[in-house]
Amino acid sequence: MEEQYAALASKITSLATSHQKPRYLVAVAGAPGSGKTTLATAVAAQINRSGLLSHKSTNQSDDNSQTNEIAKRALVLSMDGFHLPRSELDTLPNKERTEAYVRRGAPWTFDIPAFLEFMRTLRLWADSGSPSSSSEETAGVLYAPTFSHSTKDPIPNSIVIDHTTSIVIIEGNYLLLDKPQWRDIAPLVDYRVFVDVDLAEARERLAQRHVEAGIEQTLEEGFLRVDRNDAINGALVKGHVVDGVDIVLRKKETNPSFVLRAVKDVAFEDRVIPPLKDPWDVRVQVAQTGICGSDVHYWQRGRIGDFILESPIVLGHESSGIVTEIGSAVKNLKVGQKVAIEPGVPCRHCDYCRSGSYNLCPDTVFAATPPHDGTLQKYYITQADYCYPLPYHMGLEEGAMVEPVAVAVQITKVGNVRPNQTVVVFGCGPIGLLCQAVSKAYACKKVIGVDISQSRLDFAQAFGADGVFLPPPRPEGVEETAWSEKVAALIKEKFGLGEGPDVVLEATGAQSCIQTGVHLVKKGGTYVQAGMGKENVVFPITTACIRDLTIRGSIRYSTGCYPVAVDLIASGKIDVRAGGGGL
Repeated sequence: MEEQYAALASKITSLATSHQKPRYLVAVAGAPGSGKTTLATAVAAQINRSGLLSHKSTNQSDDNSQTNEIAKRALVLSMDGFHLPRSELDTLPNKERTEAYVRRGAPWTFDIPAFLEFMRTLRLWADSGSPSSSSEETAGVLYAPTFSHSTKDPIPNSIVIDHTTSIVIIEGNYLLLDKPQWRDIAPLVDYRVFVDVDLAEARERLAQRHVEAGIEQTLEEGFLRVDRNDAINGALVKGHVVDGVDIVLRKKETNPSFVLRAVKDVAFEDRVIPPLKDPWDVRVQVAQTGICGSDVHYWQRGRIGDFILESPIVLGHESSGIVTEIGSAVKNLKVGQKVAIEPGVPCRHCDYCRSGSYNLCPDTVFAATPPHDGTLQKYYITQADYCYPLPYHMGLEEGAMVEPVAVAVQITKVGNVRPNQTVVVFGCGPIGLLCQAVSKAYACKKVIGVDISQSRLDFAQAFGADGVFLPPPRPEGVEETAWSEKVAALIKEKFGLGEGPDVVLEATGAQSCIQTGVHLVKKGGTYVQAGMGKENVVFPITTACIRDLTIRGSIRYSTGCYPVAVDLIASGKIDVRAGGGGL
């Protein structure tokens, strides 16, 4: 950015020098966290260091004349000094007062009439060099307020603008905002600079800034603070810029992507930022992405079933991010909005799609499934109706977990899991744990987790399972099918399940677990196969028939799963946060 600072300083100096009026006014605007304050300060410093603004003046006294070198300077003003003081906010009704403090820094928390009056006076001063004043001591001098972050109030008359000031750089979020009253500011300045920024990047900066300033204690709290206020303001600023901006500054960007080139061959590549191609397209700046077992599977083997890696693809499909651009037809999303990305976009027209089972659509474009690129890239293009807005209190890390939660929602949906049922889940990995959590959220009376890892069982118990079971090792000489029946009996006995649970959700794909699950579930019960292991296994089909079981498979998610997953996380019924008992 140093080169941009120097170039802008040179440009402004040149324009000011050739300007016909005594003073030159510059507006620098941009979203919170865009770097506009840093830019304005750096440009002013560059101008002042250059010394190019010094000029000679001749003073005459009687018959003698004297030539003086007058040092001119560039001065930075912030519109923050025009915040409404707390004493005025305190006069608002309770609800409005609370909202004003939470949203302090929003356009309506500024004294815009006073700021406009100041800007008009500044314009008069810049053109004439002498604003009206009733005092000789203040003739030719203007005073501007600043904002104290310690007292959280404006400080009147803190900045002196006098005859030594030649360039005034005013910086603030809303100087170029195309909204009533605010749009009257742009014509009052000579040069208009808009600092563009990716809102996800701004969000990171602001959260870190809140922590460093001691306003918040953790980054998570910092992000929540940003999402409640700064992110809303940033989206407004970025989405409503007045016409006639002289220059837009932004960092030159590429699209860094994590690419699987071949089996066990991955690398970061700088790719082109993808353009919008459809009126319903949305560009999302990806903020968080989880690594799924399928990503690892493609890396290790280069295929899953019929999906074979034949050319490089970008990995990743469990993602959240911030909307940075929307197509002309998009009405349900706004730039700056936090979203969870559903990674599969179906055709919408086939019988499966029309019946709500779009997870079975043969023409689905699914992220990180060959030949389609995934979400482990800075910018990802998808369709608007497959982006789900996140509430302000829900972080982007939680947003990335919506995808696996939606998988668990689909599994329980297929299993028709209902209140007061007993559910046994085989596997205490991420999907198994989430199946247990969703079942608990659905008010099942007993949820049991089964796994061969004691540490995973301990985690499942802490995560909310009503009970856990570690199968004993199969003795030598005992046939696997016979031992599966024995383990099923042990589970029933330990947890008092009688004839067995209402539903078994299998999330391992291991043959022994599949066999045990079928023997375990009660007559007329439901068995759901969600785990993927070997393509072919020995399955106790006779038991399934005799016990009149409903056998279902489950893949991905169908209509309604994503909204339910968002609600389960947002409501706190499922805690997916790292640490603190969550995932």
